[in-house]
Amino acid sequence: MLARQERDLKWAEKLLEHHDPRFRANVIEGLWLGAQGLRELFLRASKDPHHRVAANAVYGLHLMGDPCVSRLLEDMKSSQNPRFRRAAAWLIRKIGKAHLRPMLKPLIRDENAAVRGAALRTLGVLNVSLLSGSHQ
Repeated sequence: MLARQERDLKWAEKLLEHHDPRFRANVIEGLWLGAQGLRELFLRASKDPHHRVAANAVYGLHLMGDPCVSRLLEDMKSSQNPRFRRAAAWLIRKIGKAHLRPMLKPLIRDENAAVRGAALRTLGVLNVSLLSGSHQ
C-alpha cells in the first residue's frame, strides 16, 4: 500500500538494509503492485545475497515487462548456489510462460535434490497449463 502512495522510495531502500532476508523479500513482494517506476530498486534487490529477495525482485521486473528478466533468470539458473537455482525454478513457475520451459532442462538434471524437485514441480505446472490452454 505504501508503494502506491509514496513516490519517494528512500523508505524502501532503508528497509532493504534490514538484516533479515525474509523481511527484505517481503518488502520487495509488497512493491509488486506498484511495480512501475521501481526498476532501479528492483535491479539493486536482484543482486541481494539471499535467493528469495533476488527472485522477488526479478519477478517485480517481470511485472514491469523489463527486458532484463531473461538475463537475470539465466544468472540465477547458473548460480553456484543451489538456493538460487531452486529460486530460478520457482521464478519460472511464477512467471508461467511456456517459452521458459527450456530453462528447466539443466535444473531437472541438477546435482542438488531440492533444485531437481523444484524444477520437476515447475515442469508439471507448466505442462498442466499447456494442456489446459492457459499458457502464454
